[in-house]
Amino acid sequence: MGTRWLLSLVLVGVAWGGRALPRADAAAPEDGRWAVLVQHSAGLNEPLVQRYGWPEDQIYVLDPNKEKIEKVLQELEKKLTGNDLLLLSSCGHTLSGCFIGTDVQLQEIQRHLEKIQAFKVVFQSTCHSGAAICGLPSADIVYAACRDGEFDGG
Repeated sequence: MGTRWLLSLVLVGVAWGGRALPRADAAAPEDGRWAVLVQHSAGLNEPLVQRYGWPEDQIYVLDPNKEKIEKVLQELEKKLTGNDLLLLSSCGHTLSGCFIGTDVQLQEIQRHLEKIQAFKVVFQSTCHSGAAICGLPSADIVYAACRDGEFDGG
């Protein structure tokens, strides 16, 4: 299954644990759909905008740079409300306990997610991505491409 196809399943409204996702193709109040796409997940930008109608200026496409990721998440802490939807995605290579690369730790991402009031979907297609399931308890939904000890998620 391709990453875009799996993300489409997540975004169109599957229920998880009895909680329905906000519809990704329906505008939230004042169009509160935001995305942070890191490394290879940048390829999701086009379907989010063209297929689901997300506002381009509310999608951040970033390199796996710790400072840039933290700066964007700090900005979103101030902007997002409980009516918003945040998609945080990383695709690429990482170590166990990391969100992406070797220096962006899950605990640092978790610290930001705790402060963001939006409905938070984490879509991680990296090696060791299963660590995010327990490592990001503030996320409403975590999609991990493999278990923590596996190398084939990216």
